[in-house]
Amino acid sequence: MWMYSNIFVTKAVDSIDAYSHLGGDAAAFVSHSKDAAGVKILHKLDLDGASLLGHTVVDWQGERWVCQSILPGIFTRRKDEEDWVKVDGEAGKEETETEAEGGKDVDGEVAADKTDNQLIIYGLDSEDTGIIHWDEASHRLMKKVGDAHRLAPHKVKDGKGKEHEFYAGAEVKALKGTDGRRYLLDLPRLSPVDIEWLEKDIENYPHRVVLMRPELLEIFWESELKRFARTITKDEENEKIDPEVLGEKLKEFELSFNPDAFVDYPGKGEGDEKTKFTPSTITDESEPSIKAVRDASQFLRSVAIQAVVVDCLTGNLSGIMDGQSLTRHLHSRGINVRYLGKLLETIEKFAQGTEGEPTKNGHLTALQRLVRQEMVYRGSKHVLRRMVAGLAAEHVPNAISHFLNCLFGAEYNPKPVAVYEPLFENDTRPAYVSLTPAGLQEAIRTEVTNRYRADLGTGSLSLRPRQLLRELATRFAFQLKQRDYVFEKTEKTTRATIFESSDILTLVPVVRSTAPTATIAEEVFEAGRTAIARGNEDLGLDIMAEAVGMYENIHSVIHPEVAAVYNQFSSAMHQSARAKIQQMSQEENHDPEQPLNIDLSSAVRLQRQAIIVAERTKGVYDATTLNYYFNLAMLENLEGNTLAALRYFKHCLTLWDVIHGPDHPEINTILVSLLLCFGLK
Repeated sequence: MWMYSNIFVTKAVDSIDAYSHLGGDAAAFVSHSKDAAGVKILHKLDLDGASLLGHTVVDWQGERWVCQSILPGIFTRRKDEEDWVKVDGEAGKEETETEAEGGKDVDGEVAADKTDNQLIIYGLDSEDTGIIHWDEASHRLMKKVGDAHRLAPHKVKDGKGKEHEFYAGAEVKALKGTDGRRYLLDLPRLSPVDIEWLEKDIENYPHRVVLMRPELLEIFWESELKRFARTITKDEENEKIDPEVLGEKLKEFELSFNPDAFVDYPGKGEGDEKTKFTPSTITDESEPSIKAVRDASQFLRSVAIQAVVVDCLTGNLSGIMDGQSLTRHLHSRGINVRYLGKLLETIEKFAQGTEGEPTKNGHLTALQRLVRQEMVYRGSKHVLRRMVAGLAAEHVPNAISHFLNCLFGAEYNPKPVAVYEPLFENDTRPAYVSLTPAGLQEAIRTEVTNRYRADLGTGSLSLRPRQLLRELATRFAFQLKQRDYVFEKTEKTTRATIFESSDILTLVPVVRSTAPTATIAEEVFEAGRTAIARGNEDLGLDIMAEAVGMYENIHSVIHPEVAAVYNQFSSAMHQSARAKIQQMSQEENHDPEQPLNIDLSSAVRLQRQAIIVAERTKGVYDATTLNYYFNLAMLENLEGNTLAALRYFKHCLTLWDVIHGPDHPEINTILVSLLLCFGLK
């Protein structure tokens, strides 16, 4: 642990054996990213009385670093044991005052046990998991979190058998800073565990920190609510149901999840015994909140994954053109990336058709190819991360260039030689020096099998080299020299290998921000959408324009969320204009010159601004940026600027070629829009 500029910097490793029962360093690596996700969830809730540390996670040179602001009082000297020893049968002054208040402190909270850790006032003790701290004020805060995320109140026993009630996982802690604020820490356990994965697919998986996503819990809750509503309507199908009566009956629906259900506990003892986990005691599925965890885990496997494939078959899946857009879409559907293998298996089943013959569907084939390449990328990333972790900065370009030669250059040069210049005479040769193309492919297959439960076969990995190189460079974050990289050797090629050490210019840190979102602006913007949906378009657009101004004031202009609201606002004006044009065309004797009373020029201006901001924050070759360009082309066409629309459509085709390649069926959408620009059908 280091401190720099009043920021704690910690390496995401299991330095104190806190994750030894869950997988050690691999579990710590994942847990810290889940902690950051929990911080973002609580930032969005914006609870009064709950404080959070400044928190971000940085991936750099194969290692993960956690950066946090300092908890007030963390450096305060702990109470000496002598302060709590009774002398002549009388307690010290502090204990007497606490007992005189009936176990309450100055804020009316239940006093924490007098352990070595004086900061923790709520949750499992960090140093002794048999001790549970608890206080009423923190519990009221966690009730708000539980209500927002469907978490059930449940009992957890401490080492003495005493029960304490929690909403989130008992590992979520509240600490009292010396500034009087409550700080919530250790937030991975805001979601329950994926018990189906733990029971069926945990073998050879690197760790046991397998949690369900909050999006899945929300989707499952809505699915069960619809089932409950169908049950009500089915029971009274012969009678007309009063909407008020139906609303009252729907209020009876209850579904919540126990985040401590099926959670493993540390093993007892020291050494190897400590690495073993103790099975959870909270497994009684007759309890509805525990059964809900099991049902949600089964829903993920049996419904959520298949729904993605069905949407792809029916053409309701769009905008997925690379690994990042695929990951974002899966996360929005509540599907963890570890289910990529299950998704590929489901795609292959649907592709076989009802009679075992292959189904010819371009969208399904493109998704299958993309899922496969995403697994290859992620397997490559894990191998490369281990390879460069701990290397001297002088050796990193050599390692990355040799890795890329082994991955992409097996046909160009089947026996690439790694460059290694020892800094000292007795330096141990790093692992990358002995890497071969065959060894790398085998390592990638092993990673994919262990992490995603998929078999890539024994043949070629079927790489799309240009797209996979782009994924590695942008997501592992290293900068390549700009030049044409030739992946097949010809008579004109002069290089011995595709990549050289000088091609790797620098590594870039990948920062996972937990910055708070503009909650008020989001609510105002959503109110504008609601007004438009109810038919009051003018009021809705005015409200959305006000929300756009709020976003600009909160985030400033150069921010990806500001680009997103620019795009959404201009799209809303575009859709309103299209709807008015269609409505006017159906009227008898309508005037083609009748004004729409919608400022399309402002919509075009905002869409251009969205592209400018997206290119600077998301990237020039990003799926989001491409979507913004397509919307701008449609707006320009509606405004009558045909030549400008054609230029933007052409740029969209260029971006598609760079991001995915020329053979994606969604390119037809752009081509059809091009025909419409010329008035063709």
